[in-house]
Amino acid sequence: MTDYQIIVSVCLLGILGEALRLGRPGQVLLAPGLTGQYSPKSIPKIVSSETFAIHLAPLLPLGPMFRMKGSSDSGGPSAIDHLDMERAREKIERVLQSTELVVAASQLLFLYLTLLVPLVLLTGLVPHGWMVLGGSLVIIQSLLLVSFGLAHRRLHRGDLGKRIQGFITMALFPPAGIFAADRIAAETVDDIHPLAATLVLCPEAEARRIAGRYLRQWRYPLKGDDPGRAAEYLEAATALLDSQGWNPEEIAGPPLPDDLESLSYCPRCHAQFMIDEGMCPDCPGIPKTSFIAP
Repeated sequence: MTDYQIIVSVCLLGILGEALRLGRPGQVLLAPGLTGQYSPKSIPKIVSSETFAIHLAPLLPLGPMFRMKGSSDSGGPSAIDHLDMERAREKIERVLQSTELVVAASQLLFLYLTLLVPLVLLTGLVPHGWMVLGGSLVIIQSLLLVSFGLAHRRLHRGDLGKRIQGFITMALFPPAGIFAADRIAAETVDDIHPLAATLVLCPEAEARRIAGRYLRQWRYPLKGDDPGRAAEYLEAATALLDSQGWNPEEIAGPPLPDDLESLSYCPRCHAQFMIDEGMCPDCPGIPKTSFIAP
């Protein structure tokens, strides 16, 4: 391999790494299955100040990422609005319908960066390779920017500043275009709570698991949390799950012991311990609960 090919290979690895930047911390990967449902691939540890994100593809940018604040900070919307499942469904459907062309252009850009660029530069089989790459990039970028502009204008007509910011970012740094649909989705559902979106997108078993985590989080707030705000969210979430025909007490109930040595558990995070006294090390201020009824 020549020095030129080594330099190009190193540059391509950097571009490829950026193009494959889908496994971000704190996100849920959801892959569309044959039935049209979304099945989760990984679940983050949910804490009160974490950003919860749902991406609709495990490998390729087949769908937008929905980034939502899981926090119950006092400056956010009311618990009822934040947990409005029908509003979440409507917004998610609008994003999916509006970003179809954006997603297609993002896939073209992804394939361009990961397949066409290495093929042309490393093999030398394509005459005038730089011209081919340059022309292809102009076409793909033009399609991506136009589709992004139309979708963003449909969902955020009055927000010209963020639209221009997206144009500049993707024009100056092409790999950022892979996440063009993510940018639109994040701006559209930023006032929707992850629990509401989970009930819309996830299968029942996974939705119940995530719902249980949030119920326990609000039932046992940490020292830095607002207990009044947590109680407001707990009441709204309980009503929402009741409307689904689910039993909140069952969903947020105690875990089964992992083995005979498990004597206690944390009622908030469900960590298990061999000592039934003291506080949970991961949840400051939350005392352990014994598996053995008093």
